[in-house]
Amino acid sequence: MSIAALSERISRALSGCDPLLFLVCYLALLPLFAGLYLLCAPNGFYAPYSQREPLANVDRDQMLSDLTAAMRRDAKKHEILEVEGKPCRFAAEIASVEDHEGDMRDRIPFDVILPCVVSVNDKDVVWMFRANIMMYADGANTLGETLIHHRVAYMLDTTQSDDRQIFTAKALNILFDRGVGDYAKMFRGPQILLTAEEQRRFEDYVRGARGNPLKISGSFGRMLYLSAVVQTTLGLGDILPMTAMARFLVASQAVAGIVVAGLFLNAIAYRASAP
Repeated sequence: MSIAALSERISRALSGCDPLLFLVCYLALLPLFAGLYLLCAPNGFYAPYSQREPLANVDRDQMLSDLTAAMRRDAKKHEILEVEGKPCRFAAEIASVEDHEGDMRDRIPFDVILPCVVSVNDKDVVWMFRANIMMYADGANTLGETLIHHRVAYMLDTTQSDDRQIFTAKALNILFDRGVGDYAKMFRGPQILLTAEEQRRFEDYVRGARGNPLKISGSFGRMLYLSAVVQTTLGLGDILPMTAMARFLVASQAVAGIVVAGLFLNAIAYRASAP
């Protein structure tokens, strides 16, 4: 059988198929490629606006909870201590995580509220300290250690009185103190410690803040949206393929979508022209 005859037979067979079959295939391509994007190109896309989506608030709330838990662990270790001769008991609360895009590459800024119960003239007084903390994204731990160390730096709330600012600085120095061991030499400054699970979520948050849409909650729905944008050739550009594999998959889906759509229209035309 010649190539021309074989091509004719294939063409007639495809034209004679029910158009609904091609419609089902066209729709099935959407979740199929969304799954391929997730599995084959987990770090292959860039979406700078994903952090503005409502689902990103879930990650931000989890981040606040994790950082608060880490600070509370430190506060427990220093539950009763003296700052400038005044005994005080610490608590800790993270007020917010800021979205400073320029800082997200190296560090995460967040506001901290540090309630302290301070003994003044034999009476307990609650002082509310506020500061802006810069937590560096890169962390490390020693062999066999389960907690991951991160450097922190902080800026005091200048609306407080000078005495309160001095007291806050001393309290934070005590709270974040890591004065012994290898990390005192390596980081040479205050540190915060995260558990392995907190570290995993922190890394995902940082990667999401840097534009990776697969590290933010709702990643499959986001990839399903990308799949629809690619297949319908809308090309909105809010999610961009950045690696060779991601670009290959995007190009493959665009071609596959056009081919299946063409077969669907051809089947409809064939049925309409049939006697």
